[in-house]
Amino acid sequence: MIFHLARDDNAWTTRAFLDGWGAELTPVFRTRTFHEIAETKDLQVGTYLFSDVDMATATQRKVLGQVWDQLAAQGESRLLNHPLKTLARVELLDALHAEGINEFRAFLVHEIPDDLRFPLFVRIANDHQGSRTPLLRNRDELDRWILKAVLGGADPTQLLVTEFSDTMGFDGLYRKYSVYVIGDRLFAKHVHFSRNWMLKNPDVATPETLDVERAFMENIPDEALLRRIFEIANVQYGRVDYGYKNGKLQVWEVNTNPVLMLADVKPAHVSAQRFFAANLLDALKAVDTPRSITRVPVHLSWR
Repeated sequence: MIFHLARDDNAWTTRAFLDGWGAELTPVFRTRTFHEIAETKDLQVGTYLFSDVDMATATQRKVLGQVWDQLAAQGESRLLNHPLKTLARVELLDALHAEGINEFRAFLVHEIPDDLRFPLFVRIANDHQGSRTPLLRNRDELDRWILKAVLGGADPTQLLVTEFSDTMGFDGLYRKYSVYVIGDRLFAKHVHFSRNWMLKNPDVATPETLDVERAFMENIPDEALLRRIFEIANVQYGRVDYGYKNGKLQVWEVNTNPVLMLADVKPAHVSAQRFFAANLLDALKAVDTPRSITRVPVHLSWR
């Protein structure tokens, strides 16, 4: 059995895959929300995917850490993404810069240094919605956007100022590469192409870009470095999004609750996503734990 633990608002991320190409896993795959864990007295032995831990609050991490410890002490379950050891976004970006992997830096607003490099953008540290601003060119623009965000209700402790790393290719296109890890398996999801630097969804798809995407999926460059990045993040279930600047890999984030599949796959991308789905299915099967009637008593406290 595989148990996917997620925030209430993110419990949907596996649904389209299980309803479609991953339907054969439905009998052995369950999503449980953090909220539901509060009501439990015991948990079934199985594989546990601790997701959303990079976005979780300190208290959520603490309680989920108790779940991990009690399952680990019983010894029969397989556990991925330690709630207290997996790095949150700010911690990860700091670590990747210190390691010499990322050239750019990111700072919470109360930690902005005097040598901050422009242009930059502002995002929320604990969500996956991308930039909330255009590229900002100087400190005055930055201060105005921070003031606007705070007056609009944003939590100033979660505003993340991120130096812009310009990864535009020679052809004027931006590329976002995405690679998943499940257990010890790495496999590619896609390469998104766009004319926009803030790249959430692709807006360019040509025979040439589709060929590039398929070649990437079949033979991931920099696999050793990607494994090192997941090791730094302490993530065994998740997705890394990145680009290349002057041939050097730059990591945007590691998401511990990635969307596995979307329900609506555009015709041009069906072949690539079928290839991804097969790899995803194999990886989940590889971490699955045989069904067991054993249950582990769980005692949780928020204090």
